[in-house]
Amino acid sequence: MTAEPSDIDAELHGQVDAQIMDQGSFSVLDFLMDSGRLLPEDYESWRRGDLGTLDAVLMGSPDKIRRQIEAVAAYARKLGLVQQLQSFHAWCADAPALPSPCGSARMPPSMR
Repeated sequence: MTAEPSDIDAELHGQVDAQIMDQGSFSVLDFLMDSGRLLPEDYESWRRGDLGTLDAVLMGSPDKIRRQIEAVAAYARKLGLVQQLQSFHAWCADAPALPSPCGSARMPPSMR
């Protein structure tokens, strides 16, 4: 049985709503972890600088992930949240900024 688009939207919206209630903001990176698309150990490897991008370690179809990111970002904007750019630095002294978590496909920044 396949989920209807409205069921999928409701599930994604619920994840955004839960993150906002818990953290007071929405972050696509947290969405990827909360949805099981990004494992915590892969996130940690990326933050340590062991991975150049997260593209290869995201779980699932890249096209589906991209569509989900676009859907949750649109929903967050609909709620009145405003995008803010975020820089991530490796977890070591004097580390340069890391590449975007989604590599060449620019990920929407966190939204507050």
